[in-house]
Amino acid sequence: MDHRRLRERLAHYRAGATTVETSAVESDPWPARVAHLRALVHARERRMAGARAKPAKPVEVDVGKEIAPGVMHVERHYDGAAASPLPSPPGIQPDGSNWPDANAPLLLFDTETTGLGSGAGQWVWMVGLLIYADRRWSLRQWWLSRPGSECLYLEAIAAALPSGFVLLSYNGRSFDVPMLRTRHQLHGLANPFENRTHVDLLHAVRRRYRGLWSDCRLATVERELLGRQRVDDLPGSQAPQAWREFLRAGATAAVAQVLEHNRIDLESLVHLLGHLAAAQVAADSPTRY
Repeated sequence: MDHRRLRERLAHYRAGATTVETSAVESDPWPARVAHLRALVHARERRMAGARAKPAKPVEVDVGKEIAPGVMHVERHYDGAAASPLPSPPGIQPDGSNWPDANAPLLLFDTETTGLGSGAGQWVWMVGLLIYADRRWSLRQWWLSRPGSECLYLEAIAAALPSGFVLLSYNGRSFDVPMLRTRHQLHGLANPFENRTHVDLLHAVRRRYRGLWSDCRLATVERELLGRQRVDDLPGSQAPQAWREFLRAGATAAVAQVLEHNRIDLESLVHLLGHLAAAQVAADSPTRY
């Protein structure tokens, strides 16, 4: 190729030409090929820019229904047709004594909060109740979707509580009840979980297994006693971030995971209650020779 032809090619490249003379194409097809590739790249960039501009379609997850402004509620009933029906509560308490009232509703409860402190800056943004009444279990969960609706949220929970219930929790006496006390006091409300017959299973577990395990967390109890292994469970430590992400961006996927975590916690308490009561009966039985 002579120098004149080379200069022509360079001129076409620098100008970004998309067409060349017919004689040039016939003798040297590279300029036309480069122009074709350049057009393909520009078209791809335009398509990618359009794809980036489209908003992502939100993922639909079930986080309950709004029963009052800013108050979300989930309800589930267990019966014999359920995939994993829960057992009836045992006739005795973990300490071997009888229940104060065998016919009183048994209310297992657990909360999800924004931290471990009990000050006014910590929110109880989710409350889960597993209720045994009229010989069946029902799960009810509430969560706060607007901080300004906290008073409505607390009143909705109080209105749903059965009369004369007995409380059962795991560390609820030292953590959940004081946290709820603070939130009710801020709104001038009486805490409906205060001054109740309250069975805290953490104390029974500590009496029996402290020193045998590394800790007495509920996850450890599930593994060591109940043979239950959680799969794809959102740790409770991530519950505060799930709520903050919802308040910031309306993301509900993590909230749904917290609801599931809360449900599993409550169901584990049912099985733990039966295990501790059975162990107490066995310990109190006379030895036969």
